[in-house]
Amino acid sequence: MKCRWEEVSRKKSASHGLGRFGDRPSLMRSSSHISRLVARGHPAYLCRVILPDSTTPEPGSSLDKLANYTGTVPWSYLAPHQTTGSLYFVDPALKLEMVGVAISGNHAEQVQAWLKSGDLVKIEAIHAAQWTDLAKEFEALVVSPFVLCRPV
Repeated sequence: MKCRWEEVSRKKSASHGLGRFGDRPSLMRSSSHISRLVARGHPAYLCRVILPDSTTPEPGSSLDKLANYTGTVPWSYLAPHQTTGSLYFVDPALKLEMVGVAISGNHAEQVQAWLKSGDLVKIEAIHAAQWTDLAKEFEALVVSPFVLCRPV
């Protein structure tokens, strides 16, 4: 991650309801703007602005959060979701969490590509029939209102 230090006007931050400096980097002002405020008697504070790059995941990112909601469940847990039409099979080549991030992030083009290629398939009655009588375990992830799964 890259970072830089910037001065932030206390008055400007307070007027926008910032509880902590750096919550909203878009409110940062140029150094000349801060210098003018300080010259007029407004106190300024130094603030560390963190600029994430594309290779570093944010702490607490969607991927990390969804990984905590992935687990192994029996078919009896998934069956009610199949009847409501919210259960989807995810190809083993894909990570459940990555598909969950695409769905929760409303990345429609990516989801449509997976649906078209068969990497993401809506579980229908014909699929459910083969698992009803088996004591099969599934890896599952809930991304409301959908449930993603694959056999273990």
